[in-house]
Amino acid sequence: MLTQFVTDWSLSISNVIQWAVLIATAAAIYLGFQRHQVRIARHSIVRQIEEDIAALFRSKVARVEVSGNGVVKLEEREFRAVLDNQPSWTFEEDQSGPSVSGWYQSKFRFIDGQRYWQIRSAHQSDGTVLRQYLSSQAFQETLLWFRRVNRARKEG
Repeated sequence: MLTQFVTDWSLSISNVIQWAVLIATAAAIYLGFQRHQVRIARHSIVRQIEEDIAALFRSKVARVEVSGNGVVKLEEREFRAVLDNQPSWTFEEDQSGPSVSGWYQSKFRFIDGQRYWQIRSAHQSDGTVLRQYLSSQAFQETLLWFRRVNRARKEG
């Protein structure tokens, strides 16, 4: 009887070892697939963010004053056209408006029913002033993009 029990026990130990190997293999395969799914999800999120950034940079949300023959007109430009740092972006206060706690609002213009903030003002050698404007929509979309990236980073 004891030999029968030992024989049955040895068979069940080999079965237990086989089941343990099978479970470990299945867990490793599951974790591999799970990691692959996470990578695919991250890849699609990153790709979508890159597409959104490219679309924002291609959007015509900047205006540049162009003077010629004594006429000053505003030309439409892409967002990326005003991202350079030559000359630096400036903050010029509009002191003709009301102040809030001693602060004045930045200079802006309404163009086609939309607010454009003056981001750069450069004095040319011939005495003219070159001004560049960026749409408030571009600022808002950029902030939303940063919030989205930050949220994705926090969530891992």
